[in-house]
Amino acid sequence: MLKSVVPPLPKPEHLPRLEKAIKKQNEALENVSSDLHDYFAKSFFAFAKSSPEELRPIYERFVNSGARFANSFSTFVKKIVPTINSIKDLEDKFSHTQKLFNQYQDDIKDVRNEETLENIEQEKEHLLKFVEEFQKTNTESNSLLPCFLVLYTASCTALSTDASEFCQEITEIVEGYKKLDTSKEEQELADTIKGLEAELQEYNEKKAAKSKPQDKAPEPENTKEEQPDNSQQEETKPETQNDKANSEEKIEEKTAQ
Repeated sequence: MLKSVVPPLPKPEHLPRLEKAIKKQNEALENVSSDLHDYFAKSFFAFAKSSPEELRPIYERFVNSGARFANSFSTFVKKIVPTINSIKDLEDKFSHTQKLFNQYQDDIKDVRNEETLENIEQEKEHLLKFVEEFQKTNTESNSLLPCFLVLYTASCTALSTDASEFCQEITEIVEGYKKLDTSKEEQELADTIKGLEAELQEYNEKKAAKSKPQDKAPEPENTKEEQPDNSQQEETKPETQNDKANSEEKIEEKTAQ
């Protein structure tokens, strides 16, 4: 009439592992929440303030989203501490649940041996007590895991959505950016700078050319052949003077005639 149902019970060594895992997660969450809060509330906020005017509102919205993400971790850490402090109570609840489970198993044997209405009602009563206590103990021992997953999923989803919107808005602004036309004053300034750069380059080239060492003239191979004979020069000099004197005398004679 009633089938034997043996619901699973958590093993006794489950509780120490659970306590250790919870404390380890709590320490990690405390560090993560602090780092996240400092990043969004301080570092990224300072960067947002130095951004261009048209981008500042987008940065600030993303900073606020990150701050909410960090605060969700801080809130979770504050709520998880009382549960960690009371985790020792789970051991007593586990023992009580185990007793109810054994009692229910005995009732199943009684029903198998003698299927009376009294035995069946007693089995039903003990089964309901066991199920209620088991659900309560199981929920309390595992409430941290779904709580953490729900919080983590919700926070990450919100941050991911805000980050996507942030990147999309930044991309649209960058892609839609149009270069402003150069004003007359800016063009004149650019031309002046270009002219000064050309003059400076020309000056440096001339300076480099002057500082370059000049090549020495090659020495003559045979100096004796190139040097004129002094004795011949001395002999030619008197002949040149006599010729000059004779030409002057001829000019005077023609003049006298």
